Formats: sequence, structure tokens, C-alpha cells
Amino acid sequence: MTDSAPVTLPSSDLLSPEFNRHRAEYVVQSLATLVGRLPQRTATKAEWDRFDSWLDEHYNAQPLAKALKLYPVDVAETRIAGVRVAVVTPRAGVTKANEGRVLIHLHGGGFVFHRGLNNGLLEAVPVAAIGRVKIITLDYRQAPFHRYPAASEDVEAVYREVLSQHEPAQIGIFGSSAGAVLACQALARFQSVGLPVPAAVGVFCMAPPPPFPSVPPWESGWGESGFWFTGDAQPSEYDRRVWQAIQWYMEEADSDDPLAYPGMSDQILSKFPPTLFLSGTRDYAVSTVLAAHARFLRLGVQSSLYVMEAVGHTEHLAAVGTPEAHGAHEHTARFFNQTLA
Repeated sequence: MTDSAPVTLPSSDLLSPEFNRHRAEYVVQSLATLVGRLPQRTATKAEWDRFDSWLDEHYNAQPLAKALKLYPVDVAETRIAGVRVAVVTPRAGVTKANEGRVLIHLHGGGFVFHRGLNNGLLEAVPVAAIGRVKIITLDYRQAPFHRYPAASEDVEAVYREVLSQHEPAQIGIFGSSAGAVLACQALARFQSVGLPVPAAVGVFCMAPPPPFPSVPPWESGWGESGFWFTGDAQPSEYDRRVWQAIQWYMEEADSDDPLAYPGMSDQILSKFPPTLFLSGTRDYAVSTVLAAHARFLRLGVQSSLYVMEAVGHTEHLAAVGTPEAHGAHEHTARFFNQTLA
């Protein structure tokens, strides 16, 4: 990419007024401040804990409080197979059809950000309330203190426990961004160890890797939508430092390992259950999502696609209550209600 100034585009006239207001009002700490606060890789756990608390307060607290008001649920923090989780159940009760069903949710954050449960609750709370289904969201292990396949091991451990109480046909798994990558890695892992795959999977705002996370969006491998990461400008200090941190988790993974990078294997992908892809037209990963959806169709996998106009990478998660966010969560709930036994 040649040197250029950032491109600023007006808001789409197809966006709802509510989403436009959200963009204007949802003010997070500046990117420069995030870079200044991002701990060094060798920082102590106490330093990372302080950073995690700050990030949670500035990025998750406000929209989560709104979500809990709009979507009445009960949230119970516990441990399943030693993994910290939150079990989310709708206060209106699960529907009769959903009494035996459960969804496993995996939060995003590049395997280094959003430790804890709150970022996962941003997605699990509305889907549980709208779909009237129980959801388990995981606080899986991340960098800098853990490496691949730690998170996959956590998902497998929870999945095995859930399998002891549910048939595979009653289980769904989904996540956004790194959570979507982890969902794909988990399905590949289940295949490798002989576990039955769940009935359906949601892969949101990302595609089965590669390219994530070794190739940054300002380089090749992300299609036209890589533009949205930098806005057609040279990557900033923020871009480079964040992307460097995102690589920590996968750096020891074998680049030829299809369990780490299931997008390398048609054989693995062809055994995926019905899959829902979700993204936005201003998501830097949307090109890879569109290509993955077409690939799944060619492989004979039952694949569906939900795309939000002018919405950026996981931007709908914080836009609680807007038509765009509600519609995405509603479709997610509908997808699992229609595909689980």
C-alpha cells in the first residue's frame, strides 16, 4: 500500500438513526491511550490485571449495563471442568423446544484482550433473552500467559462436560472475531479426538484461519476489506502494537497444522455442521467471511450469511438495542432454534 492519508466516509444512509446516535455517543478511550496503557509482554500478572480492568470499564461496562436492562437474564458465574464460565438464562424462561438445548459462546479479543466474562456477555445476554435459550460463555485462557492450544483445550473440556448432559444435536457453538476463530479450531479439535461435532456453529466477523493472526490486514490475504483496518493509510503505532500482541497466542503453532489453522483443510471444513457467518460491510474481515461462505457452499456444508450494512468489526456488540444489533442477535437465535434438535 502506498503512502496515503486516511479516508473518511460519511455514514451510510441505510444505517438506522439509532446506530448513528450510538456511534456519536459511544465514546471510548482514544487509540493512542490504549497503546500507552498496553502492558509489555513481560509485564506481571498484576499489571495485566490492571489493564484488563481499565479495558473492561472503558469498552464493556456501559453497553453491558444497557444490555442487562433491555434483555432480562440471570447470569451465574461458575466453573465447568475447571474453566471459568457464566451461565446465562432468560428470566422469561427457556422455551419448551429449548429445554434440552444449550449454546456455548466464545468471546473475541485477539486471544489477548477482554479477559474475563463481560465481553462475552455482550453477545450472550441478548441472544439468550431473544432466543430464550441457555448460553454458557467461557473465560478461556489467553496470551500473554498462555499459548495455543490452551483455549482449544478449555473449549474441549467444557464441551465434554456439556456432552455428558446433552446430545450433540442439542448443542451449538458460536463466537465473534477471535471467538469465531476459536470455534473453528475447536471443531477441528473435536474431529481429531473423535468427539461428535455440535449441531450448528456461528462464525462471526472472521473466517476459519488463515490468515488470522499472522498476516495483518494492511498486507495481502484479507481481500478488499482489509482497507477498513487502517482506512487506506499506513498502519499507525496503534495498529502495529495491537497486531503484534494479537500474534502472541498463535506464535508457537505449526503453520502447517490444520487444527490451528482449519481454513487450510477442505477435509476438516467439509465436516462442519450447519454454519452461520455474520459480518458487516465495514468489517476488515468481511472479504474473508464472504469467501469462506462461498467455500462452504462448494464443499456442500449448509452455510448461511448475515451481513450488516456499514457496520465495522464486531461493532454491533456495543450498539445494544439498535435495529442492526438486535436484528443480528435475533437472526443468531433463530438460526440455532432452527438447527438444533
